[in-house]
Parts: sequence; C-alpha cells; structure tokens
Amino acid sequence: LGWLIGIQPPPIPNPGEQGNRPPDQPGLWAFGSQSTYILPNPMYTHGSNLPAFIYMADRWKPAERSFGTYVWLPLFIDPANTSRVQVTWQAAWRLDNVTSPFARPDVR
Repeated sequence: LGWLIGIQPPPIPNPGEQGNRPPDQPGLWAFGSQSTYILPNPMYTHGSNLPAFIYMADRWKPAERSFGTYVWLPLFIDPANTSRVQVTWQAAWRLDNVTSPFARPDVR
C-alpha cells in the first residue's frame, strides 16, 4: 500500500530563511509568479532575435477576489552561452516583435 500514498514535498522556506539565497527568493525574479510551463514560440526561427520560448506562470493570491492570474512573458536564451536565460517583463507584447536582450545588431 505504500505506493498508494502520496509523498508530501518539503515546504518551501519563507523568503530570507535558510534554503533561499537572495536573489533566488521565490517570486522576486519571477515577477511574483511560479512557472507552470515553458512553451516554444511558434514565431521563432533559428538565429532570430525573437524569444525562443514563452515563460508561462501563475500567481496565487487567495486573499484577492481574482486570486489566480496568469503571466506569459518572453524567455530568451543567450546563443553565445546557453546557460544564460532571461525572462523580461513586458506589460504587453507579441510573439513576433520582442527583441532579445542578447541580440546582435546584425541579426533580425
């Protein structure tokens, strides 16, 4: 029967507590959200300065009337160093018109 019982993950520490190293505290770098999915950008073509992926996340604020809201932001990967990833805040954006912070001026 042990396989029928779910395993409860350890709780996430509160910001500032051991286990969270600034600036890695939950929500600070993710615009108050938690990632739910990384979606490939259908408008991206190899070598372009468009975001290759879309950061899809949600915000849970049970104290508010509309407590579940969504965050969809461009996610860029540095082509010169693929360990560098950046999600940039955009109040409004389109799949085909956001330029990478890692963009080279000679690439469109």
